[in-house]
Amino acid sequence: MVRTKRPLRGKDQIGLRVGKVLGHYKMAKHFKLTITDDSFRYERNDNVIASEAALDGIYVVRTTVSAERLALW
Repeated sequence: MVRTKRPLRGKDQIGLRVGKVLGHYKMAKHFKLTITDDSFRYERNDNVIASEAALDGIYVVRTTVSAERLALW
């Protein structure tokens, strides 16, 4: 969405607004940002996205049960 009535100006204002959106969706690590005084540009960080996609469906379970006891199950 492009702001036409009151566009944001300044790196600080743009950075705060972009940070708010990225923080809400928790997606900051997936993008490379370039912020200037009157605009910002983003691109996907394909390396991070690919490495995270490789871990999809893998879960780690921590337990205090010993390995010997787990082997019996």
